[in-house]
This record gives sequence, C-alpha cells and structure tokens, in this order.
Amino acid sequence: MELCLSLYWSELRDVTLSLEVLFRCVHPSPSCLTFNSSNMWTSVDVTGFMREEEVFPEFKLTHRIVYKRPTSHKISPLGSRDVLPSGVQIYQLVLSYMFQLVCHSKLSELKKLTDMPLCLHSKLSSSLSLEVTASRYDLMSGPTVTKKTLRPGISTRFYLRSLPEDKLAKCGIDQGHFLSGHFTFSKCDKVKKKVAYELKYIVGPQKSARSPSVSTEKKLYTNDSLKEFKINSMRYGVLTSDELEDEYGDDISFLLAKLRMLSESEMCSYSNAEALAASIYAKIDLNEILAQLRIQEQFSHVPGRECFEEQKRQLVECLTLEGSILFKEQPSSDRLKAIYVDLHKLLDKKDKVLKEFKMKYAEAMGHFATLAKMIEEEMSVNRASRDLDEKLIQCYRQLECKEYANLLEHNLTWKYPPDFVSF
Repeated sequence: MELCLSLYWSELRDVTLSLEVLFRCVHPSPSCLTFNSSNMWTSVDVTGFMREEEVFPEFKLTHRIVYKRPTSHKISPLGSRDVLPSGVQIYQLVLSYMFQLVCHSKLSELKKLTDMPLCLHSKLSSSLSLEVTASRYDLMSGPTVTKKTLRPGISTRFYLRSLPEDKLAKCGIDQGHFLSGHFTFSKCDKVKKKVAYELKYIVGPQKSARSPSVSTEKKLYTNDSLKEFKINSMRYGVLTSDELEDEYGDDISFLLAKLRMLSESEMCSYSNAEALAASIYAKIDLNEILAQLRIQEQFSHVPGRECFEEQKRQLVECLTLEGSILFKEQPSSDRLKAIYVDLHKLLDKKDKVLKEFKMKYAEAMGHFATLAKMIEEEMSVNRASRDLDEKLIQCYRQLECKEYANLLEHNLTWKYPPDFVSF
C-alpha cells in the first residue's frame, strides 16, 4: 500500500506538512511463533481492524536447522610467520568439518572448543505445511481451515497440529532439530502484498520407540524358550517345582503350571490351589483388562494389545483351573459363582472355554434343564459324541423324563455301533 500527496493547483509556494499515517492490516498474536512439537498443538489469535476481511491462514516450514558436533578435532601450530611479536606461537583448531574455525595463541582456550557444535541451515527440498483448524475439538481428526472471514475488532483463534512422524522421517529430521519458515493470512494480488511472520518449529522426541536390536530379540527369545522348557518339564517329572522356585517363583507362567498340576492331581487340596490362584490374581488386574477389552472394541490399533491379550489368557486359565478344583471339592460354594461371573465378563458367550465351564457349572448346581439345553445346542453345531449323548440321558433321568431317556439310550446301539468312528 502507498500514499500519494500533491499540491493543490492554485498553491504556488512550498507547503510544510506533518503527517502521521497508520497502515491497518490483519494482526496476529504472537507475531513470532515458536511451536514445540512435544505440546502436540498451539494456537494463534488473529484480529482485523477496519472492515470484514477474508483471511487465508498458511503455515509453511521451508528451512532446516541442524546442530552437528564434530566427530574429530586436531590442534596444530600455524606456520612460522604466524607468530606474535612477542614470540608466542599461534595455534589453529581444525574440526572434522574441515573448517578452520578458531585461531588463538593459547592451547587451553582452543581445547575448550573441541566439541563445539556447528549450526547448519539448509533449505528443505519441499516445504512442510502445518494443518490449521478452527476449534480445539478438531485437532484430533476434524476438518482443516483454508479460508475464514474476520469481523472488525473481534479476535479469532486458529489452532495448529504438529507434524506427523512420517513426514519428518521422509525429510531426515530427528529429535533436537529445528525447522524455520513463515506464516501468512493473506494472498498477494494487485492491491495487497501479503505480510510474512516468522515461524519456528522444534522437533521433540519421537512417539514410536525404537525397535530392539536383533541380538536383543534373539536373547529374549532364547530366555523365554528356556523358561517354557523348564516349566513344562515339571509335568514329566524331569524337574520339580522346588528346583525352579528360586528362579521363577513370582512368574505367572510358573504359578499357572503349579496350579495345573494341582488340578490334575487326585490328592489335590483347594487350600493350596487357593493360595496359588490368589498370587496370580494379585499380579493381574481384572478391571484394567476389562477396560482394555472395551477400548479394543472401539479402536483397532491399541498400544500394548499383545500384552493385555496374554494377561487375559492367563487370567482365564487361572479361573478355569480354580473352578475345576472347586467342582470336585466344593461344587456349591460362593467362590464358584464369582468365577462364573468373571468368565462371563472376559469371554464371548460362544467361546468354547466358557461353554464347557457353563456345562460343568450347571451340572454342579443341579440345573439339569439348562444343561440338557446346552448339550442339545452343542450337538446341533458340532459332530456326534457318545459322551454328550450319555450325559444328556443322565440329565433327562434327573428331570424324571424316563421315557425320553430310555428312547435315547435305546438309540445309542445303532447311533454308535461298536465299529463306529466319528468323522
């Protein structure tokens, strides 16, 4: 914008003027913006003064600022002519950049600078644009803003998203680097020229953790395989639980293996099984797993999903093993009802483990009608099974349906002949 002045046509002499001219435009606050990516977002307030005006917010990063430390250094004396009048030799410091940065007569002063970083300014091959939103709620996945109308005297706030990691990785930008550029709110045309304001972007630590090295992965795999081998050896009598107690005493897999052996033993005592199960429950939080299951239903990619799936599997196995011991000793205890409720929370109603537990629970509680219904549903879905038919006959005898039970028992001879092989 320019202002032109001229004398009136009838004025023939010189005139002295005192002018104060104010050029009004869109004013951002702050006018020099520094964006730290660790904050994930930032905002800029824009105010218009004279009239309604359309703004086109644009935030571009065009240069990269990298701080490099030297990989090596060398201090050497200069030539014979580079000597002070007093006879003191002048030394030079040459860094791996091959720049002779500093000359000085004292070695101690140069040694202080042997690890001095070098600041390199370079232009990006393609500029990076920051996404702008109109509200804070749109920062996660809302629409971006490319144009907006400002009302005079009213401040409008724009929100900026941080750059995604994949864009930074393509440009070779790492933690601690700086990006510089400019931001504008207008477009150049015949009447107006856009004003550019300074923009700085600080690259913070990356979200994604570095993957472990190959040697570390192999070492972890070897340790896990060795632990699994030792724990499985207890079932075959190669090792005893006392021999592994010092090494794997608090490990959940070791505690589950001991509980599994107790459930298979004929001399099992529930008091011992209860203590083992309590140790496992103390290490796995049921409420946290239920919360994670709910989150996984809504979002496909959840950090640490494999860990929670493993904890869920261990908790389900512990509940079923404790329940199998209770079926033998205390089939009507309140603890068995609590296990039944917890398994319903963790497993889908069509899960095979839950179906088997529900059948055992119905038999232990004397719910033979429910058990008969579940057996018939199982037989309609899966292949024929003589064990299920015999259990169904027992259910109908308990329900005093003797005629139907006798009919099913009579049909067993032709339904499952001696040479019958299920397929």
